Amino acid sequence: GLVGSEMCIRDSTNTYQSVPLDDEKGNVFTLGVKKDITDKTTVAVHYDWTKMSNSIARLPVVHEGSLVYSPVNAKEDKKSINLTLDHQFDEHFTLSASYSHMKDKWMAKDGWSLDPSWGHKNPQDVNTAINKLRPQNIYTADLTYENDKLSVSLFGNYYTGLNTEAYTSNRFFVLDLAANYEFKKDWILFGTVSNLTNQAWENTYTNYLGIGAWPQPGRSFMLGVKYKF
Repeated sequence: GLVGSEMCIRDSTNTYQSVPLDDEKGNVFTLGVKKDITDKTTVAVHYDWTKMSNSIARLPVVHEGSLVYSPVNAKEDKKSINLTLDHQFDEHFTLSASYSHMKDKWMAKDGWSLDPSWGHKNPQDVNTAINKLRPQNIYTADLTYENDKLSVSLFGNYYTGLNTEAYTSNRFFVLDLAANYEFKKDWILFGTVSNLTNQAWENTYTNYLGIGAWPQPGRSFMLGVKYKF
């Protein structure tokens, strides 16, 4: 955790105070199960629960006419789940797929509340928008072909549940392609195509710049040679 830092926060008296931050403390619980369905198929599920009685969050406040982010001690309750699947179709084709979901809840510690003039609906919620500023669901899939000295991988990311108050769409599908060929001992020719379909998408939002102001790169190519020694 952070030690010796200070926060600047406005309480119900509408005044600013400088208060030392306490060390982070809490508990993290992880439960996972992995199962071989067949000799070619494996599935797994992992559940994580983070319960912090004293964590460090960023609190957006208006100070001297500008929006600033002050560090503040808070209570955190984060839950996430991850599902994975690995399958080998034959000696050449394999598939790895996963699904992830996370929800994070930050609340002010006992004794603190936010100034109602800030517009927060819940006076205890120190990060109202955190779950609106990232995808609710992330699906990934990696299809790989291997044959002697050649390997080709098609990797897909599918993001859903994005809030259209922060993003230009509530879902994005992005594909990447990569290939490697060992044309000579220890020499590998490689090539990649990022954002294969030239998808317009974002994974970052800033209130100052607005929706769609921080787009991810469009289609790009890379070609090179690697030497192993």
